[in-house]
Parts: sequence; C-alpha cells; structure tokens
Amino acid sequence: MRFFVYFSICISLLFFSFIVPFNIENEEHHIYTREDVDYNGRKVNYGLGYIYYDADYHLFKKIDGESFVIKGQTVQNILFSLSLYKTSENFDGIYYTVYAQNSKLGLVQIVDREEDIVIGFPAILGSY
Repeated sequence: MRFFVYFSICISLLFFSFIVPFNIENEEHHIYTREDVDYNGRKVNYGLGYIYYDADYHLFKKIDGESFVIKGQTVQNILFSLSLYKTSENFDGIYYTVYAQNSKLGLVQIVDREEDIVIGFPAILGSY
C-alpha cells in the first residue's frame, strides 16, 4: 500500500511538471566572468570582471555567474521550476526581490519588475 501511495505521488509530480512548463520568452542572457576574451558583442568591464551580453558559453573557461531576463512567468513558478527554496525577500518601494537557493545553483536572486523578471546566479550584478 505504501508503495502504491509513493508511486502515485511520483507520477502526479511528473504529470504536474509537464502541465506547468518553464517557458522562457524573449530572454536576455548575461554572463559574468573574470576572463577577458575577444567578443564582438556588448562587453562591460565592471572592475572585478566582465559582463558579456548574449554571449555563448563556449567562449569561457570559467563562468562566475549569469543572469536572465524572462517575460511571462511568476516568481512562484520560477521557484518551483528551478527547485529553489526562498531564504528571504524584500521590497524597496520599486522592486520585489526574492533570495533563494538550492544545492545545484547555490544562491539565486530574483527581481520581479513590472514587465519581466530578472534571475541572477549568485546575484544580479549591475543595475536591474
């Protein structure tokens, strides 16, 4: 009987994960690294390293962090889809910010803006 209950819960979770897809529309992707590589796109030197806008992973030996701009999602859906648990949150009068973590991604910062959501690993660097 216990096996049947466990099996039913597992099947239900799998079914639910396909019903609520994590769909990234109109994404912007930013990579943070200390490496200075040749890149024809937008690159910003912020003192401790560089931010590369819409760069490919294969350009870098080590990536120190990254962020995404996502439209059409909610913070709760992102937390669920990435298996994150919320550690704290705040509201500075403009943006609602959630800090979360899990064993795979480590620390994650999620900022809910008016038209989109910004996710940063381990944090969102620069202005959001």
